[in-house]
Amino acid sequence: MKRSRKLMTIWVLALAATAPLAAQATFEIPTGAPKPEVFRPQPPPEEKKDEGKAPLLAYEGEPLKLPQECRAEAFLRAGLVCSEESPCDMFLELVDITNIQDRVLLIGNIHTPSATIATVLLRSDDAGKTWTEAFERVDAAGLEMVQTLDGQHGWIGGQQTTQDHASAPFLLVTTDGGLNWVRRPVWSGDEERHGAVIEIYFDEPQHGFVIIDRLTSEGDSYELYESMNSGLSWSIRQVSSEMPTIRRRMVANDAEKPWRLNEDRGAAAYEVEHLVDGEWTKVSAFAGDLGACRSVAADKPFHVGREP
Repeated sequence: MKRSRKLMTIWVLALAATAPLAAQATFEIPTGAPKPEVFRPQPPPEEKKDEGKAPLLAYEGEPLKLPQECRAEAFLRAGLVCSEESPCDMFLELVDITNIQDRVLLIGNIHTPSATIATVLLRSDDAGKTWTEAFERVDAAGLEMVQTLDGQHGWIGGQQTTQDHASAPFLLVTTDGGLNWVRRPVWSGDEERHGAVIEIYFDEPQHGFVIIDRLTSEGDSYELYESMNSGLSWSIRQVSSEMPTIRRRMVANDAEKPWRLNEDRGAAAYEVEHLVDGEWTKVSAFAGDLGACRSVAADKPFHVGREP
């Protein structure tokens, strides 16, 4: 009798498992107003921890010259070929300077007369005497603006030309006062899209906005995005033909910024100045002319086409 009941139970369970789908419970998603498009977070790249290496450059009176990186990947993205017969002249452009407490940050790019080759993010922990590159150079990309908050958090906006010639906006993010940085995309997905970061504003470490220019002359070219997780993912809030306005908190900021950049066109250099006791003092300088790349070397096999 017990064996018969056991066989009957097994038979009932098997019948239930093979029942038609129509007979099983279904879940229906309510229809209603469409929700804002959400760009799901991608796993952030592993942070490159500072390993206590010696400073890359030490200022001793002459403009510092960044080391060249004549790599095939960067030049192929830009559609350039460098050779002894046709060298690629390289230049440094610094676009912004700021500080997070006592740490000084410089952002910009390396370019030729016709194309942007790579980003530059420089860091000084000793008031501009010595400098290191705080993040690896991003090929075919430039950094445009930087915002810092509460002495620990910071965001740098830039865009990269992808292998299929689109322009993809991204952020570099720090949570430890500028010591280490993580790269995060604004968009996700495989669709071809063009855009550049034109404004960043975070009012709290987790909450902020970014405005993207879609770089198109047709239709609505501006997009406003909001993040609730420090820029890990973004939700679109506005699409318009005119640049959106970000509602900012009123913050008392009467003190003059303690760091500034001066471009010395005669010397083809950028001077870094520090405000001390009401007076500006030059503490460092960077050469604008980096020389020429006459040949390029590939770090790894490189194929032109859509990025994975």
